[in-house]
Amino acid sequence: MKKAEQKAVFVIFGATGDLAQKKLFPALFELFAKGALPEVFQIVAVSRREWQSSDFQAFIRDAMLLKKKCDFGLLSRFIARIHYSKVFFDSKVGYEELATELADIDKEWKSTSKKIIYLSLAPTFYEDVVRWVGEAKIIEDTEDRLLIEKPFGFDTRSATKLFDLIHTFFKKEQVLFVDHYLGKDTIRALFEGVLLKKGVVNLFKKKYLESISLKIYESIGIEKRGASYDSVGAFRDIAQNHMMMMLVGLLSPFTNSFFGNKRAKIIKNLATLPNTHVWARAGQYDGYLKEAQIPETSTTDTAFAFSTFFKGGKFKNTKVVFEGGKKLLNALASIEVFFKDNPLHLKRITASIQPEAHIAYEYSGGKREVEQIKKTGDAYEAIFKGALENTRGMFVSHDEITASWNIADPVTEHFKSEKPVPYSESKPFIV
Repeated sequence: MKKAEQKAVFVIFGATGDLAQKKLFPALFELFAKGALPEVFQIVAVSRREWQSSDFQAFIRDAMLLKKKCDFGLLSRFIARIHYSKVFFDSKVGYEELATELADIDKEWKSTSKKIIYLSLAPTFYEDVVRWVGEAKIIEDTEDRLLIEKPFGFDTRSATKLFDLIHTFFKKEQVLFVDHYLGKDTIRALFEGVLLKKGVVNLFKKKYLESISLKIYESIGIEKRGASYDSVGAFRDIAQNHMMMMLVGLLSPFTNSFFGNKRAKIIKNLATLPNTHVWARAGQYDGYLKEAQIPETSTTDTAFAFSTFFKGGKFKNTKVVFEGGKKLLNALASIEVFFKDNPLHLKRITASIQPEAHIAYEYSGGKREVEQIKKTGDAYEAIFKGALENTRGMFVSHDEITASWNIADPVTEHFKSEKPVPYSESKPFIV
């Protein structure tokens, strides 16, 4: 359907939360400013507060003006499209009313709008909200989409339980699992084949690949995430999801695997514990046990290193290293590919995701080339566009999630058997 013909309603659950304030509403505003939203659209902000629409509009206007300078007139027109609806996340209150409100919008527009329901909530609410959204038939049309933000479960078992519940109420194509790394400019450039243009396609095979290094370093601690972070840890927080998407983003163009079940094969080919050639270690930054809501006896990982390899296929025996966590001095996210001797004399490719988006090529003899990645907007802009346009490659599949948990579960189980290594600026975890 052409944008001019499409009508859409965005329903944001958890509209007063950090993610909604800092990412979701600004992303929708930027799309509005660029003319990338349907001409006819409305946003329904859902939360538990005793507010009127005018209260929420003032709240989100102030939050967005604090984030960046905006054209006030344009922002005002955007804010006018937002309506507030009180709905509980831990009881069934408000869902029937929300369904009626959405039906009334369609009656006013005299057409069926595309509903994009975004769960920007703590994962503890997912099961109840999914059930009540399903029972209230808030999503009915085949074009409607339910977007669920990672994490998807706590392990393989809980993820499977969540999938079973979701598919009790919704068709597979109606549900989109969001990992915003798939919307990052560098990852999208990799999927679009930026490396293929450099003639390195013939080097991405076991004959020439030495190793792949995936890194997400954060310079900050857990800030106010206390209780929620301690039950998850760094490996579940970033390795099981973001870093797996970094890996499939890198390798999909070389295996012609651009969609879920095919991309999942890349992850399934990784070895995991126990294996004599696989190892994992956990770290915990000094001062973590003094953070608010953290038990004095916590052994939660705030950093990790995990070394594995491909068991078979095109990249057989290629080493893959995952490194990341909190308070690791320099904040960055990158993918590094190291090569054995090859006809191009290429030593390393670095795909930088942040702080800058670029691809660097390093050759024997010191030659270095850098290709800047075009900035297209925030990752969440790409996520919303993907939902509107039904671009399934922008989202994580059931198979990818399950494959990732099958790698992650033995690692997190291993961490339980060993006390994490303490680290600080003077005693770095990763050198």
